[in-house]
Amino acid sequence: MFYRIKNKYRQLVSEWQLHRAKDKIHFAPEEALILTGDPRGGTTWLSSLLVQATKAAMIWEPLWLAKNPSFKNIGFSYRQYISEQENWPEAEGLFRDLFSGKDLNSNLISFTSVAEITSSSHLLFKFCRANQLLPWLTATFEFTNPPIYLLRHPCAVVASQLKQGGWDRLPSTIQFKDQPDFEQEVGDPDYLNTINTVEKRLALIWCMANRRTLESPHNNHRWLSICYEDLLMNPHQQLSRIRDRWKVPLAKDVLDDVAKPSFTTVEDTSAIKGADQIGKWKETLSSKQIAEIMGVVQHFGIKVYSEDPVPAISYD
Repeated sequence: MFYRIKNKYRQLVSEWQLHRAKDKIHFAPEEALILTGDPRGGTTWLSSLLVQATKAAMIWEPLWLAKNPSFKNIGFSYRQYISEQENWPEAEGLFRDLFSGKDLNSNLISFTSVAEITSSSHLLFKFCRANQLLPWLTATFEFTNPPIYLLRHPCAVVASQLKQGGWDRLPSTIQFKDQPDFEQEVGDPDYLNTINTVEKRLALIWCMANRRTLESPHNNHRWLSICYEDLLMNPHQQLSRIRDRWKVPLAKDVLDDVAKPSFTTVEDTSAIKGADQIGKWKETLSSKQIAEIMGVVQHFGIKVYSEDPVPAISYD
């Protein structure tokens, strides 16, 4: 009870401060710094590093509809897909207001403050539900700094989701009403009847959130693709790629903190073990679970990942 009262008070104060500072908050939408990945995919860890490196103010999960109803009110789902060619003025307007700092609320600034926002030169938007929006977003906005697309092995993502909890209560049938070509992409209409375990359903969600962006001809061009595994094994190299593509100076001491776990890390699953960490899911998932997850991934023709923890990806 005390926690809820305290949290409600904090939200009221934040909303009041945002209202008072609304004339001082204005950013060019094209200057937005964007990081997107999967839930339990490492975005919290990398966003913390990037905030430290750029001194940007972090805007937390704008597409968490329960915390930001603006998008829900125009018909967004939690994993909304928009075709690159689609014209959706309401969605474009909301993203423009979001990236400019006009459409913020107390939930979105949970990990920053109004004072930090007004004193920062950039806003960093941390998403774990925008992977499939990257082709449309980068076609709609000419970002000065290409968004970062953080990929993590589907087995690692599923293992972390199962360990963290909350994903084991998925409905037995997953609907993708926001993805009109879903049935075509699935192929055999009877295939969905085989998605009969939690692991398969989570793998299906991973595929639907990543397949279009991975297969896009713009992948790693209009946005910067980084594999979580490579970031762990070669942090200097991958952070240097960000430094080379972004026109925002990165603090040189950011690499000193690359091994620190994020605040959402569970137990000893932090990113402090480098190469040892990337295959940890082999210890927590059974052979059957791994086979089920990779069977779904292979059904969609995604070749970046196999039962080898190291992704087969080229950044060229």
